[in-house]
Amino acid sequence: MGIFGPSRQEKLRIHPIEPLVNWQRHMKHRIPEYDELIASALQIAGCSQDDVDVAAMRTRVHVGTEAVLKGLAAKLHQLNWPDLQIVLSRPDFSSALLSDFLSTCEAGGVAANDKLAQLMSEGISTMLANEVQKGSFGLVTDDAAQLARIIGSAGVNPPAGDPSVYLQDPGGAETDLPQLAYGLLKACGLTIMSFGQIPLAQLTGLLLQFAPAFRSTEVRGAGVGFLGGEDGKLWMGFEGPHGSLIAYCGIVDGDFTQSEVLKPVSSMPLPAQWGLGVIGAQVPAAAARILAAARPVPLWDLQPFANQRPADQGAKMPPGLRAGLQSRGWQALGDNGFKLDVPLRRGGTQAVYFSPYDAETFAVIAPLDNSINGAIPEALRGRSFGQ
Repeated sequence: MGIFGPSRQEKLRIHPIEPLVNWQRHMKHRIPEYDELIASALQIAGCSQDDVDVAAMRTRVHVGTEAVLKGLAAKLHQLNWPDLQIVLSRPDFSSALLSDFLSTCEAGGVAANDKLAQLMSEGISTMLANEVQKGSFGLVTDDAAQLARIIGSAGVNPPAGDPSVYLQDPGGAETDLPQLAYGLLKACGLTIMSFGQIPLAQLTGLLLQFAPAFRSTEVRGAGVGFLGGEDGKLWMGFEGPHGSLIAYCGIVDGDFTQSEVLKPVSSMPLPAQWGLGVIGAQVPAAAARILAAARPVPLWDLQPFANQRPADQGAKMPPGLRAGLQSRGWQALGDNGFKLDVPLRRGGTQAVYFSPYDAETFAVIAPLDNSINGAIPEALRGRSFGQ
């Protein structure tokens, strides 16, 4: 909340986005809708929607879209990444809505629109079709046989006998971080996991020691890691009261997956364990127990990747502070903000917000009045409100 009314980002969350027609007219290409790309992919693969997990395919496209826009925002100064993240996470998100927003970013938005449209039109449907044919979105019919082949060809000992279970769908908005993580685990044909009843920082330290390929991680988007910066080799970290977990959800590509991920992860010493997940978010029961109460952790919150924290990311909310605020009635707003309606003596309530102020500090914010054409109201100018 802005001090004198809704901020630009708060408006982006819920208000209609009015395109700037004078800039939109310069856009040469239309960004395809996700369902159009999926329909084209299924046609190429010779399948119907009944054969695949369409939601998982949509998640895969959304992750790719986010990665492209994150890269473009780093190059085009008219693009504001926090604003883009808000648009990408809207419940009514569509490619048309994204294009409308990009038109408000003037020349940089036009360039981003056309670049994204070109990338999505040229190869996404074919890539999705290849993944459908590999079984990455629900066509694998014999998971046990598939895992046996992978483990056998890698020459590693299979994980200890632990029954597989299906993760519960968080049921959040499609672009919420926990929901996005669930979608990735559900969509991935093979997930290589390391987990244990230890902090994520300790587990990551073991991973970097035994699997040096992870030292080349490039952190993007919501804090997801990509080995060597390659889109098809992504991993995430999770942490909760029952332990931590690392999940590698890269595309299986033979030698690299076996030699650089599967072998080293399976050789990590106790207390780290390892296991494999398959399409549909089916994971070892021990891993599911950790994930049930865990949250995705942006990798830049871990010391080895702290230098990749984007400048626009605020201070991390300490778990103890989060728990203390919630115990006192503060309502969580996303992952890093809170709101409390404070009763007033004259009646009614005053909304008070607690959120990051910058990368190191937090602020308590109380809206005082509405702005007038973006300016401070005359009655408040020059007034001192104390410390």
